[in-house]
Amino acid sequence: MKKLIIIILALFAFAVPAFAKEDPCPPDLDPYITAMQDLQAEFDETGDITAFTNDLQQIIVNLENLHNQCSPFQEVQVEHFAVSYPKDWVEETQNDDIIVFGTSLNVLDALGSESPMIPSGEIGVGVFVDVTEIFGDLPPNSEEPLRDFADLLLDELSDDSGFTFNEPVYFAVNDRRALRVDFSDESFDASIIVVHLGDENYTIIVPITAAGEFQSFEPTLMEILNSARYIP
Repeated sequence: MKKLIIIILALFAFAVPAFAKEDPCPPDLDPYITAMQDLQAEFDETGDITAFTNDLQQIIVNLENLHNQCSPFQEVQVEHFAVSYPKDWVEETQNDDIIVFGTSLNVLDALGSESPMIPSGEIGVGVFVDVTEIFGDLPPNSEEPLRDFADLLLDELSDDSGFTFNEPVYFAVNDRRALRVDFSDESFDASIIVVHLGDENYTIIVPITAAGEFQSFEPTLMEILNSARYIP
């Protein structure tokens, strides 16, 4: 049991202070360390595993809340879906099917126009929450749903668009399969990213930047992708 305490302390000792230098809420872990030490001492004396487990769970919940408070990301939820984005971005939830967020209101305005011109240094992200709700179910004989869902958007975009499309790339998001198709023209870079959220649940995430600026947002984009989850 003592080893479990050490592991938990080690995890949060490295996870929480990562934001301490710049975040306005630098976490103080000393009270939590003291509480765990006291809890360990009480268990060594009483052997009450039920009380130990309950108190330990509360400490873990408090640590998780502290981590979320000091995280540079915030979460938006709609029915059966959640995704996180940086706290200094702006977000507009269209409905339970579509979420849009980006670095500024100017980006969101651009995404709503017929010919989006993304300001330099910024990014906008559109999320199609439940792909089957928007596009319908795939045929029962579909062997590659990730590619089939991507093709639904690609077919719409490729007709007389003049866009340049890259080859599809498969990768993993939190051990879930995902497919990415980058595309661009002279004014922007964008991507269609289909993520399997488990069972029959899929989401499509479409980020867009000014031309030549997509790569600088890759780390943030991966954080967003990793946060996407289905809520039963």
